[in-house]
Amino acid sequence: MTNNHLNRYSETPLTLPSPEFYMIYTGQKENHPDTISLGKEIFHNQDSPIDLTATVLYAKPEENHQDIISQYIRFCWIYDEGIHKFGRTTDAIEWILMKCRKDNIMQGYLSKEGVSQIMLSMFNQEEALRAYVYEEKLKSEQEGIRKGKIEGKIEGNVEGRKQSLLESIQSLMKHAGVSIEQAMDWLSVPQNSRQEYANLVLNSSANVQP
Repeated sequence: MTNNHLNRYSETPLTLPSPEFYMIYTGQKENHPDTISLGKEIFHNQDSPIDLTATVLYAKPEENHQDIISQYIRFCWIYDEGIHKFGRTTDAIEWILMKCRKDNIMQGYLSKEGVSQIMLSMFNQEEALRAYVYEEKLKSEQEGIRKGKIEGKIEGNVEGRKQSLLESIQSLMKHAGVSIEQAMDWLSVPQNSRQEYANLVLNSSANVQP
C-alpha cells in the first residue's frame, strides 16, 4: 500500500490483489486433492460463513525437482524413513543428514553447525511428551480402579474410570497445550465416547468460577 500510495483511510474503495493460500502436503499418497477448503474439510459444511481455499503443493516420488518446496517435502520423507528405521535416536539423525547430503536435499540449511543438536532436542521434547501422556493414561486407569473399589460396585468402577479419564484429558490440555481432540487421541479414547467426553470438558469449563 505504501509503494502504490494507497490511502487505507479513504472513503473510496481500494482495489487490492486477491490473496492466495497454499498448503504443503508432505505425504506420499497419490489420491490427494489439488485444493483444500476450510469450510468443507474443517466445518464439513459447504454453506459455512467462513471459508478459505488453499492450493495443495506436493511432490511425486518419481520426480526430482530442486526447488525449495520439493526439497522440504523430500526431507520430510527422509525424516520419516529414518525414524522408521532407527527410532528417535542419534543414529536416525546421522542417517537422515547423510541421506540428505547424498541426495542434495536442503544443503544450505542442513550443512549449518548445530542442526543435529536441534534435531536431537526435538526428539527429547517429543519423548518427554510421550512419557507424560503414558503417565496420564496409567494414572487414569489406576485412579479409576481405586474409585471403583471404594464404591464397591461395577457402576462405581465405570464412573471412577470415566472421571479419571476426564481429568487426564483436562491435564493434557492445560499442561501440554493440546486440543481436546489431540488429548483424546493420545489417551486412546474410543470414538463412540468422544462426544460424551467433549461435552464433559465443556461443561466442566463452564462451571469454573472466573
